[in-house]
Formats: sequence, structure tokens, C-alpha cells
Amino acid sequence: MAAKEFCIIGLGNFGTAVAETLASMNHNVIVIDKDNSKIKKITGNYANINGYELDATDLEALESIGIKNINDIIIAIGSDIQSSVLVAANLKELEITNIIAKAVDYRHEHILRAIGINQIIKPDISTGRQTALKALWGLEVDIKDVDGEFSISSAEATNKNILGKPLEEIKLINNKRVNVIRIEHNKKIILPDADTILSYGDEVLFIAKNKYIQEIHEYITGGKETEDI
Repeated sequence: MAAKEFCIIGLGNFGTAVAETLASMNHNVIVIDKDNSKIKKITGNYANINGYELDATDLEALESIGIKNINDIIIAIGSDIQSSVLVAANLKELEITNIIAKAVDYRHEHILRAIGINQIIKPDISTGRQTALKALWGLEVDIKDVDGEFSISSAEATNKNILGKPLEEIKLINNKRVNVIRIEHNKKIILPDADTILSYGDEVLFIAKNKYIQEIHEYITGGKETEDI
């Protein structure tokens, strides 16, 4: 996947986890925070993270760094609900559409949705990694972080090139990149082995390295050739 650019506003544990996950996958990340020590710490660890010490509730300050040119923005501010809401309002005023925001409670979530923020998540470090993956791939599926390198996800088997073949033959088991851990076939759960075959419409639960999740989704649902996996 070609490198993309993301902006993370707020460098608490959550925002740092999002930024580090994206940077570790070789994407370009801009971080914004009022605390310069947090910016120095993360930019010192990653060459592809650039930081701005500014108050993101200031619309003119956001405009001054060209934030309108960044398509994917994650508001990682949580405990300061007022600041989070003001930042969200600024981004909407700048007509930025692809925004993910952290909410700490129902009231916070309700206000963000009223402003027009539809992608809202609840905070912790694991969720930070999941948010990074969803921002990266735009997957409308659940992704469960395992340890920062691997995640669990699922896909519907609709690629005719892999149906009716053993999992080992189509490289979805005993593979360093991916292993199928469960299949739901006709509402019945199958714990697969190397000889298990996929049928059209099977729901495939798999564990994979984060950087391969998108390719595996495409492979199971109808795109990638076997050698790509």
C-alpha cells in the first residue's frame, strides 16, 4: 500500500498509540498537541512523524499548517470535552469529511454526532491501534488488536478462486502472515484444519499481521491471487 498522510490531534495514550501504529507501517503522520515535550518524544522516535505545537481549538492556527490538505484526521482529545468539540467544529467548518473522534462518554458522543462526526470510538491503547487500522483501510468490519503486530478480523468468502479448496492450498492456514481460526458455515461453527474447505458465503475469522489485513480481506472477498498471500 502506498504511504498515506494522517493527522492526530492530541497526544495522550490513545493518540500516541494511533500515531505510532500508523508510523510503524510507514505512513506519514502529523501530530498536534499543546505540550511540546510530547511532540518531541514521539517525533524523536519516528522519522515519518512531524509535529506542531498549537491549540487546535484555534481555527486560524489549524488553517496555518494546511490541515485542509489532509484527508484523514483523528481527534484523540478525550478528557477535555470542550476542546474536543471545538476542534471537531473547526474541522467541519473547514469541510474536512473523514474524521474519527474519541469520546469519553455518551454525552460527549452525542455532541460530536450533533456536529456531524459519525466515526466515534471509545478510548484505550488497544482501540488506538484499531482506529489506526480502520483509518488506514476504511474497513467497515471489526478489528480486534492482539499485540500491536497482529489483529483479528473477519471476511465473507466470495472469491471463487479460493472456494472448494483446502485452506493449506490457498495459504490461509499454517502461514506466517495469516491463519484462519474459525469459519461460520450455514450458521454452524467450524474449527478449521489444513484440509478444511471454504464455501461461498462462509464467514471467515482470521488472525493476521496488521500490514497484511487489507490484502487478506481482498483475497477472501474477491481479488488477490494466491501468491500475494
